[in-house]
Amino acid sequence: MSANLSHPQVDQPVENHAWHTIEAQKTLWLLKSDRTHGLTQEQIDQNLQHYGTNELVETSGRSPLEIFWDQFKNIMLLMLIAVAIISMVLDVRESLVKGRMALRKALMYAE
Repeated sequence: MSANLSHPQVDQPVENHAWHTIEAQKTLWLLKSDRTHGLTQEQIDQNLQHYGTNELVETSGRSPLEIFWDQFKNIMLLMLIAVAIISMVLDVRESLVKGRMALRKALMYAE
């Protein structure tokens, strides 16, 4: 990085950067930090006051019933179920037709 870079302006908050796309040296410059010494205690206190602690809030999570129900929101699963129902209806219909034919044959032989 060139040495003539100035620190971020007020109209360009540090929060508005896509940090994963920035080179390490520019990140250090944007954060007004140093690779060997890091942030000063004053910067740490300011960041803690501004952003809060770096902790994830644990939530209760989803119940097994919710997880099971969410499975049926998948369009591919719904299509698979619909195809299975159509297949079953066609198979039952075919079985009924064959059953009637077998019954007719049986009645014809019985006469």
